[in-house]
Amino acid sequence: MKTNYPQYKTALAVIAAALLLTACGKKIDYREAVNQRGLVYRASESTPFNGTIKNEPWGTSYPEIATGSCSVEYKEGLRDGKMLCTSANGIKMVESEWREGKKNGSEKLWEATTSKFWRETHYKDGKKDGVEEVHNPYENEVLISKIEWGNDQKVGSEKVWDITGKKLLKDFTWVDGKQTGFSNFNLEQRTYKNGKPDGVQRTYGYPTDFNQSQALVDKVSTASSIVEKLRGGMYFMGEQPGVVVYKEEIYADGVWQVKPKNQSCVNTKMTEYQTAEGKNVIIGNLELSRWESACEQTAVITANPQYKACFDAKVAHFHEGLDIRLTSGMQDQYEKECLQGQ
Repeated sequence: MKTNYPQYKTALAVIAAALLLTACGKKIDYREAVNQRGLVYRASESTPFNGTIKNEPWGTSYPEIATGSCSVEYKEGLRDGKMLCTSANGIKMVESEWREGKKNGSEKLWEATTSKFWRETHYKDGKKDGVEEVHNPYENEVLISKIEWGNDQKVGSEKVWDITGKKLLKDFTWVDGKQTGFSNFNLEQRTYKNGKPDGVQRTYGYPTDFNQSQALVDKVSTASSIVEKLRGGMYFMGEQPGVVVYKEEIYADGVWQVKPKNQSCVNTKMTEYQTAEGKNVIIGNLELSRWESACEQTAVITANPQYKACFDAKVAHFHEGLDIRLTSGMQDQYEKECLQGQ
């Protein structure tokens, strides 16, 4: 009898394909899976698992504490395909894409108590790559952060709004790991150029009135709590009523700029410093800021007769029986003591 081998070959191919599809379509419970050397197997099987694992435990603390379970696709023992997680109450919490055990593609997150969308991040080989958006699920999903990533580094635009999504509080452009733009956060107002402070930098202070100050502290505490939960959005107290400018500094390309009124005084202190340490000593922002602060302190002493009398008395006492020069550092200390009423 003549055997039709091509028919047998075709039949075997169909059976093999069916078996492969069945294997790829396996669905098992998480309790049936075991992890060995980084690969997932079905218990009692010797080949890495292909298919979907149901009821994988899942939990998060952001924005709120929530637990639930996931349905995850696997290939050759590694996460590969879709991952879908829901809370214990059945709310969709996570939807992400994986390839060869790493996040690849979009990851979307929802908030457990409101069930509203709050973040989407794009990944490539497990690293952030693409636009990441954060929304406020407590304020109708308003956009509060939009950052461009490449290979887990910020590249291009970074914009962050307050938690209401109405006011832009950070606007950076990133090139080679260096930011250019402005940031208004808490009690600080900063500007940068190529990663260095550039322009006016302001630090604000709370009002001296306790009740007004406490109200602002409470407001900051509430806002910061939401910001921390969302990992996006900002808050800025500098423009609140009663807040004052505590300190104002000017930089150019990262270098402290002395105010013109203080330049002569700072130059004197700089000369003394170079005489003691050597002409080639490096003078940085710390020295410049300290000298300018001391010069402004001197101006206050000079303009106030009470402080001036205190300072003159200290200097006279220092010179009693001594024929040595009063150093700049000692002068600064005496002035500070007089201002503090010592």
